[in-house]
Amino acid sequence: MTKPLRTIIIEDETLARQRLEKLLIPFHEQVTVVGVANNGQEGLALIETHQPDFIFLDIQMPVMNGLEMLMKLDKQPFVVFTTAYDQYALESFEQNSIDYLLKPIQPERLAKTIQKLLDITQYQQQSPPQLDQVHKLLIELQKPKTLEVIRANVGDRIVIIKVDGIQYFKAEDKLTTVVTAEEKEYYINPSLSTLLPKLPANFIQISRSVIVNEEHVLEIRKSFNRKLTFEMKNKEKFLVGTTFLAALKERWSF
Repeated sequence: MTKPLRTIIIEDETLARQRLEKLLIPFHEQVTVVGVANNGQEGLALIETHQPDFIFLDIQMPVMNGLEMLMKLDKQPFVVFTTAYDQYALESFEQNSIDYLLKPIQPERLAKTIQKLLDITQYQQQSPPQLDQVHKLLIELQKPKTLEVIRANVGDRIVIIKVDGIQYFKAEDKLTTVVTAEEKEYYINPSLSTLLPKLPANFIQISRSVIVNEEHVLEIRKSFNRKLTFEMKNKEKFLVGTTFLAALKERWSF
């Protein structure tokens, strides 16, 4: 019988770490967890001590992030990244023999990852990626990505909202309201400042509390005191904030 692969979990989020340990229980004949670390510095020490076959590694961590830790290793094991990054941004990892698990980790996806590692190590199909390859891929990951969908929690459901079908975002009471073209409203956690850099160019911030989709603006009204009011297709009206006036007037040559 083939010996189980030895692994170390390096993850700063307690719940995520505990979830992964629990998900690995059914695979005890294939994988043995020989260490658990809360950050990259602890992970580095455990790797040097145990020399695992592969590691589960969170990308963003305090003290020492995943990339910094990998750069300090003399011998790199296979790496399975555990991350909340969008799955489309991570496709290059899979193509480059570095696997990833998108949080929250799903049992079916974990099973595929373990089978992939078993195949690689059993038949020596390849070696762990070079550090410069890891570095390039992580840099690519950290580039701003344009959102295509927004996820909203509605009771025990997760609703997928297409960004191009959103009329506007409105911040209120520490939550952000999403209003769609069908005039449905959803509440999400990301702030406007977090959302704006990831949205397509047709989304513009017109006040501290509102981002509108230019394609869903019915009209823009100019008043005698040089203020601007946006009217959306659902008849909702928004007054442009003073600090945003100059940029908007330049955008439309008012």
